[in-house]
Amino acid sequence: MKLDWIDVIIFAVYIIGIVVLGLYASRKNAGSKRDYFLAGDKLPWWMIGGSIIAANISSHHLVGAMGAAYSRGFVAITLEWGAILIGFNALLWIFLPFYIRNGFYTIPEYLEKRYGNATRVLYAILILFTYVFVEIGAVLYLGGLSLHALFGIPILYSIFGMAILTGLYTVLGGLKAVIWTEMVQLVILVLGGIVLTFATIDAAGGFQSVIASSKDWKMFYPASDPDFPWTMYLGGLLCISVFYCATNQFIVQRVLAAKNEWHGRMGVIFGDYLKFLVPLIITIPALVAPKFCHISISLIYCLQHWWRPYCPKAWLDW
Repeated sequence: MKLDWIDVIIFAVYIIGIVVLGLYASRKNAGSKRDYFLAGDKLPWWMIGGSIIAANISSHHLVGAMGAAYSRGFVAITLEWGAILIGFNALLWIFLPFYIRNGFYTIPEYLEKRYGNATRVLYAILILFTYVFVEIGAVLYLGGLSLHALFGIPILYSIFGMAILTGLYTVLGGLKAVIWTEMVQLVILVLGGIVLTFATIDAAGGFQSVIASSKDWKMFYPASDPDFPWTMYLGGLLCISVFYCATNQFIVQRVLAAKNEWHGRMGVIFGDYLKFLVPLIITIPALVAPKFCHISISLIYCLQHWWRPYCPKAWLDW
């Protein structure tokens, strides 16, 4: 992909701005444990909900979820919305009051009180290895893949660069620095997703054209399907959603930092609304893309076979 110099400048300014903002937020850290891990228990509902979704959106959405929607259809969106019905509702009504009323810092701390120290240690070790080798590894790799496609940067360099830059302000500033940077990223991601969605729909022929092709979008696949069998709705989606949304330190830490229980609850509800919007602006372009590709291929075919005598050579080469 060829980018103009203005594209590179905007990208560089954005990355530098995020790092500077994170470092600035780290200076505001008072130094206590609750300031570092829970932003001083001062987060309002809108920051809680926004940061939950900003943390949820990453390269595995922009690459993985879009790829799943492109190849398998509407089922990719149903998985995202399943988290609202199951995971976030479990957090809102079952886990959140217990977390906040006991003043927990972490989920392993909750497990220690409920099941004992051995469970806390085992869970902490398991989740650490899971995040390092599965979650964070996949996110960094997909992010490096995107930077390689855009700028030609070697994937390994991109991975180390992203890890160092984000780790710098995260370690120095704690949750407050993370929240500040996530709120900026949320605005950019949502606005960018909206623009991408409307641009893709327009390129595919407008809303009527997209609606006409929606009959091919599938929500259920046979039980023998290797990726999305319908049986996943019976238990797999339940287990994954409850773990990821209600017992996952990565998500729940934002709720633990709420001013009070009301702000924690409203933050989760606000996050639900954003979670409903996110698949529409991220996976809809991927659902529309096959139709857009079909139109593009048809136009290229016409250029090559019907209008060849009248087309510039550069168009035909493209």
